[in-house]
Amino acid sequence: NSSINLKQIMSSNIECRSRLHINNLFETDQKWTNILLAEDFIINPMQKPYAIKLRLAYYTQESPSNNVFAYENGPIGQYSIKQYDQTGFRYTLNLRWKWAFRSLEIKYSRWINTEADKSFPVEFQYRSVFNSDR
Repeated sequence: NSSINLKQIMSSNIECRSRLHINNLFETDQKWTNILLAEDFIINPMQKPYAIKLRLAYYTQESPSNNVFAYENGPIGQYSIKQYDQTGFRYTLNLRWKWAFRSLEIKYSRWINTEADKSFPVEFQYRSVFNSDR
């Protein structure tokens, strides 16, 4: 198994992250390769109340016993590792708005060309910070 991760800061507000992950499985006289290629675009303008994260991923699978797993950004405090199987695309969009000690986060994600995920693809989170010192 091998993985390459690249991070490129385009400006103080925009960052791109690339990931190539290759899983090889050798059995007797056969070799199977599963590949995940993901590109993350992160837009986090300074002095603005919003942030945008977009992931575009392509994956291909030759062997179901050699799956590829990848961490996905989600609302604060949520931990998500998705299993990429079959062959196809996945995209994920995270939006965050902050105002006056509150934040609202929305995550929308879809699989394309696969039956992998039948769940409702939207996640919401609302946070409000209360502090008696303020």
